[in-house]
Amino acid sequence: MFDVFTDDCRAHAGSTTAIDACNRAIAAAAGADRPLLVLLGDVVPSAEAVGLLLEAIESDPMIGFATPRLSTSDGNSIARLDFGGDASIEDLPRRVLSELPETYLVADAPAQCVLIKPTVLTNFGELDRRFRTLAAALWHYMARARRCGFRTLVCNRAVVSFAEAH
Repeated sequence: MFDVFTDDCRAHAGSTTAIDACNRAIAAAAGADRPLLVLLGDVVPSAEAVGLLLEAIESDPMIGFATPRLSTSDGNSIARLDFGGDASIEDLPRRVLSELPETYLVADAPAQCVLIKPTVLTNFGELDRRFRTLAAALWHYMARARRCGFRTLVCNRAVVSFAEAH
């Protein structure tokens, strides 16, 4: 069982900003001792991808965050984490994608989809409201957790695609 937060503020009545809405989701998930899946933008996680992320955060007590590999709609490229999935490495041969390691650790690189362990939610509480964007506040949150030993695990077998444009 896990909670889900999307950055569409209109879906969160009573919240003035995406950060405030996310803080409400953090408090609810922490209170219920459940992981929180944060989705920024138009990403579509499959049940299989979420299952792999759940397994990842349970694999080690110091894995505080799990992010999937983001893919373009054709599945032949991967989104770079350093741009939050906005840019991608185009035209990779499929054999390269199949040879990626199952997982790898990164310091703190929030992607457009991140699963946060309940222990992190409980110990670190709310996002800092001084940031202008949710992505920046989330990055700061991950950095705070990293300074206390929590790591982010990128799960290459958990593939999340971008939603098709309407």
